[in-house]
Amino acid sequence: MNTKLPNLYLIILLAAFALFFLASCTTNINAVIYRGGSADLSMDSALLPRTIGLIDSLRSFSGEDLNSPILDAPSIALSLSVSSGVSSVSFQNISNSSLEGRISISNIGNFLSGDGADQRLIIYTEGNNDSSIKVNLSIANAPYIISMLSSDVEEYLLALMAPCATGEIYTREEYIGLLSMVYGNALAAEIANAIIGIRLVLPGAIRSAIGGSYMGNEIVFNIPLVDIMVLEESLYYEIYW
Repeated sequence: MNTKLPNLYLIILLAAFALFFLASCTTNINAVIYRGGSADLSMDSALLPRTIGLIDSLRSFSGEDLNSPILDAPSIALSLSVSSGVSSVSFQNISNSSLEGRISISNIGNFLSGDGADQRLIIYTEGNNDSSIKVNLSIANAPYIISMLSSDVEEYLLALMAPCATGEIYTREEYIGLLSMVYGNALAAEIANAIIGIRLVLPGAIRSAIGGSYMGNEIVFNIPLVDIMVLEESLYYEIYW
């Protein structure tokens, strides 16, 4: 396996509302969706201490410069810039283990979507008085999404034995137990307790939603990271406005 560390935050950013980043981290994502389906997303992310320790150990073993960023903002921007539905990307490093940035999406319905119906991550429909966005992340489409990223990302997911990459079936408890056995209780606990915070602003007042808490035209999601990694059940959300 290539031991060069990937751009870890790319996975979690992609996973939550078509942003799928994977790491033990704190991540906050704010997105504004406009009429016509374009969108602007801003985010800030920072790795947690135990994850930083694990990554630095791997980087030291492979002879990498520990002063270089773990989260390489320019490389992440380049990877996302060639993804379907993306019109522009801008990221910058705040520190070696944190970054912030912005993604402009030309059509949210095309973002990271394959040709097959089971590969679609987002379905966006718009009408005069009846619009919706539906997001479905599952074991069926997660490997396809990962395949559109760099090989380093896929290899890191495999090193973490993440079911979203391996396709193996685990419960949350089984997977946390596996992480604890291989990487120790502290790292497993970081991943078990990590939450991805997402705030969406829609182009109209929200009428109903499956998942999340909403008021007016804003909806907030707090998604456990382990749910993204395991996908014991599909992560499915619907918003109507």
